[in-house]
Amino acid sequence: MPRIPRTAATTVMLLASASLAFADTLPFDGAYGNAAGCLYAQTGVETASEEMFLLTPEGVTTSVSYCGFEQVLNSTPQRFAVRAACHGADTVAKAALDMNVIADGVNAYSLRLDDGTTWGPLDRCQ
Repeated sequence: MPRIPRTAATTVMLLASASLAFADTLPFDGAYGNAAGCLYAQTGVETASEEMFLLTPEGVTTSVSYCGFEQVLNSTPQRFAVRAACHGADTVAKAALDMNVIADGVNAYSLRLDDGTTWGPLDRCQ
């Protein structure tokens, strides 16, 4: 197995640390999703479902994309306005997307994008 030069490994670690320093998380525990999203959270195995949604404190995973939360823009006890960096399943390029994470009852959240698209309610995964 080829060895990675120490400087290359150090550079990768510094880049990873720098990207984590700019990430933000939401102040709730656990994962929220639909049936396919919760199955993914529990097993790490993607299903064939085209309607997978999984919300964690770090971001949102769908069947075709991942959006990592970069910044909480503002919040109330019932809503978090966040800026996320999103990329498709087959791409590396990221696009900024603003969304609202809204408490939907006691154990659920919904996501509302700026264009009016709503995902949810996403129930707490068991």
